[in-house]
Amino acid sequence: MTDVPLKEYVDGKLHDLDARIEQARIGMEKRLDGMNEFREALREQSQKSPTRIEVDNRFDVFDKVIRKLETSQAIVDSKAASWLVWVGLFFTGASFFFSLIGLLISLYVVFVK
Repeated sequence: MTDVPLKEYVDGKLHDLDARIEQARIGMEKRLDGMNEFREALREQSQKSPTRIEVDNRFDVFDKVIRKLETSQAIVDSKAASWLVWVGLFFTGASFFFSLIGLLISLYVVFVK
């Protein structure tokens, strides 16, 4: 073992300690820069994202449009159903009319001729 004067030993250790502190400081700065970039990205994302109120308002608009479409579809369906009822009534009336004509012709043939 070699003898080193205490002052040189302490100075060497302090120099090593200063070098390690400088390395730690540089590492910490890099880490903080990365964290700041991450924070900035989050800030930009939150600024571009819609708020809950905006989303709720948009969904309310969609709900109103859907309700109007459902109402319109119900009206169209009811009109189609009523049209089918009128067509059914027409054919029922026509069938009754032709049956009555047939009955009158039959009675005419039987009793008159």
